[in-house]
Amino acid sequence: MADIFISYAREDRARVRSLAAALSAHGWSVWWDRQIQAGKMFDQVITDALASARCVVVVWSHQSIASNWVREEAEDGRRRGILIPVLIDEARPPLGFGRIQAVELGDWTGAESSDAFQKLVADVTAILGPPHLQGTVTGSPSIEPQAGAPASVTSSSAGRLDEASSSIVGERRGKVAADALLVGRSKSDDAEAPAGRTRDAPRTPGNFDLSDNRVRWSLAAAFALAILAVGLYRLGTGGNGTSQPRPTTEPSTGSALQLNAVTTEGGKPLRSGVRYEVSEMVKDADGNRKRVTDSDTHDGPPRFPLPPGRYHVTATYGSASAGTDVEVEAAKITRQTLILRAGILSLTTVLAAGGTPLQREVRYEVDEPVKDADGNRKRVAFSDTHEGPPRFPLAAGRYYVTAAYQSASAASEVEVAAGDEPTRQLLDLRAGILSLTTVLAAGGTPLQRGVRYEVDDSAKDADGNRKRVAFSDTYEGPPRFPLPAGRYYVTATYQSASAASEVEVAAGDEPTRQILDLRAGILSLTTVPAAGGTPLQRGVRYEVDEPVKDADGNRKRVVFSDTHEGPPRFPLPAGRYYVTASSDEGKGGSEVTISPGEVRQVQLRLSRKNGRN
Repeated sequence: MADIFISYAREDRARVRSLAAALSAHGWSVWWDRQIQAGKMFDQVITDALASARCVVVVWSHQSIASNWVREEAEDGRRRGILIPVLIDEARPPLGFGRIQAVELGDWTGAESSDAFQKLVADVTAILGPPHLQGTVTGSPSIEPQAGAPASVTSSSAGRLDEASSSIVGERRGKVAADALLVGRSKSDDAEAPAGRTRDAPRTPGNFDLSDNRVRWSLAAAFALAILAVGLYRLGTGGNGTSQPRPTTEPSTGSALQLNAVTTEGGKPLRSGVRYEVSEMVKDADGNRKRVTDSDTHDGPPRFPLPPGRYHVTATYGSASAGTDVEVEAAKITRQTLILRAGILSLTTVLAAGGTPLQREVRYEVDEPVKDADGNRKRVAFSDTHEGPPRFPLAAGRYYVTAAYQSASAASEVEVAAGDEPTRQLLDLRAGILSLTTVLAAGGTPLQRGVRYEVDDSAKDADGNRKRVAFSDTYEGPPRFPLPAGRYYVTATYQSASAASEVEVAAGDEPTRQILDLRAGILSLTTVPAAGGTPLQRGVRYEVDEPVKDADGNRKRVVFSDTHEGPPRFPLPAGRYYVTASSDEGKGGSEVTISPGEVRQVQLRLSRKNGRN
């Protein structure tokens, strides 16, 4: 597992090599070399490296912003709260990433002392904590390193102890621990050096030869200590999961509290997403404890300098939490691991069984399974529709989950198990997509704007009305409605023209398409003064009425336009109409017939006010 995963476009490889080398020099392990050994699946190797990384550095450039691979990798880091963007040219980050503060390295020449690079180091430290003292090797079991490529990964066999053993053994700096941790150079490093000389020794307390018997014995002693420490740790926790493990201490120049959290006993320490709080032991009259200090969720496991004394500590991970009392001793580092007894609920949604999981626009809710006296369930967690498939940290137990995709929804009960392995739940909407388009007449070009769509239940109620299911506004383009599979009544309205139809929506990824024929045309009107000349652009009011007058001699209004608008274009059902134009200069009128699909242009001439209409 590498500390840092660098996501970049291959065109930027040369510049990324310098960045990877500088980060490796600080002691972090870095995965960046994308040359894959023969027989390895390219996407699987990258997926595994990304999933195990504790920090993702995305290098935005003109090339990388166009790369789907880079965007997906950056999205994974953003979702996990471990993304650090870097800009190496004037490219703007893609949509969705612009609000994340980026480090400007456009003018960086590789100097580790530069302010920009030190800002990057500070951002990485905020996520990972200070670099561990560790050996490095180029490449990884799944990576074929390029000569000189600083694609370093942590060598677990070089003595990085797990959190359980380090909580007992402490941060030893004796010769045995140093021998185990600082294995020295790999053979590949010397192979890269020019003939007749080797690379300079690394700036570490020693440079050791693994063939030396003393080094072998030192390594063996370190591993023996690690195994002993793990055993002592597990004895100290009791192994029954009913209480938090006892804290451990090690000498220090000042007293401090080091906190970690795990989902379950023996699980991997959580590196991000956990909020820690340290409070006074004594509660006030309202049963509350006074806050002493806390850490944000984007920080790594914190170390709090605290005066000696007794405290109450809590760790909150999503809706899961754990708390315990701890004694901070003088001149020692007290280490406490909090067992959350929680798991991760990973939810995905499909339109129908076997379909492709939906990536956007689905709203997820997690509720308690039992309803209250009013028939409602208590909300535990939720995600917004603009986010991808969510991962909810939850206390182990049973939940009721729902997924809503506009008017389609699905629900299920699920049991979340404690541990690092997510509990996965697939929700089947049993729905389809209704894709609607509208034309003026059969064979015409689909209208892109100005049409209002409505989707109703096909059956009418006792009053003869249909229940509204979905609709779209006129400024939107042809809509795609996610709908539960079934029969619907759809209408399209284009000003005074409209069309309706029943349609059967089938479940699945393939949309159900329906074209609505308005059997209408466009009436385009202009007006010229009585004396002729240029058509008037303003100050004319247009009216379109039915051609037949009623018993009182009036015509029924169909549509009109105000005087501040220019010459109008009226979508009208095919048929006969009587149109009028009036202004301060006079009035004019005419009968006109509109055919389906026709754009009819009519020019009206105004008569003077004292003349005949």
